[in-house]
Amino acid sequence: MTFDLSALPTVGAPWEVTACIQEVCDTRIVQPADGTSPFFRADALTEDAVQARLQVLDASGGTVMDDTVGVTPVRYQPNGKGCEPIVWQAEMLVGADGVLRQVKAAS
Repeated sequence: MTFDLSALPTVGAPWEVTACIQEVCDTRIVQPADGTSPFFRADALTEDAVQARLQVLDASGGTVMDDTVGVTPVRYQPNGKGCEPIVWQAEMLVGADGVLRQVKAAS
């Protein structure tokens, strides 16, 4: 799972970013210079729709954004069709309005 945070204001960084896929969560400290798409691994993904939640807190602990969206993972085979591994991926974008949306995964 990737989350594009590029629309967030850089004031208040570094951010504490918590991403949850269903009940599995991962928290990281993210600097704007680290890139705009922190990666969160969700090994249990399949083609089934899941709930993705993203919470971003600023350096003082204030909420920058907190939203949940239904996500349908996309099948991706990095070694070509018919070759292992099969990877299920999804990309989300945080809009300037703080709303989390799924976008087409770039493969």
